[in-house]
Amino acid sequence: MQQRTLERRLELLKMEGNGLFRPEIVQDLSVKFGCVRGTIYNDFATKPHWQPLLLEIEKAQHIIINRNEQLFRKASLAYMKAENNAQRIAAINLMRTLNLDAFEMLLSTGDIKKVPAEIVADITKRKVLIHMWKPEYARPRNNDTVLPSA
Repeated sequence: MQQRTLERRLELLKMEGNGLFRPEIVQDLSVKFGCVRGTIYNDFATKPHWQPLLLEIEKAQHIIINRNEQLFRKASLAYMKAENNAQRIAAINLMRTLNLDAFEMLLSTGDIKKVPAEIVADITKRKVLIHMWKPEYARPRNNDTVLPSA
C-alpha cells in the first residue's frame, strides 16, 4: 500500500469515527488529497478488505514503539548503574541507536519531516571554541583574598 493511500485511508477512518457523513468525508478527502471522489467512494466500498490490514500495521507500529521505549529505559538504567566507562559508552551507544531507529520510523510514517539540507549545512558550519581554564585567566572576585606576592 502506498504512503499516500495509507494516509488517505487513515484520515477516512478518523473522519468516520468523528461522526461525519459520507458525502462530507468524500468532499474533504478529495480536496485534501487531490483525487477524484470515486477514489474515496472506492475506499468505502473496499473498506472490509483494507481496514484489518491497516489496523495490523498500526498495531505493529505501536508494539515496536513500546519495545523501543522499554529498551531505552533499560539502557538508561544501565548507564546510571554503570561501574566503568566502557559500560557507560555501551549504554550511550545503545540509546543513540534506539533514538536513530525511532527517528527513521517516524520519518517513514510521515509523522515528522526532514529539515531541508541547506538549513542542516548552515548549522554544521558553526564552530564552537572551547578554551581550557588556566589560573592566569582567572579574575579576582570580591570575596577572594589576594595574597601579597613575596
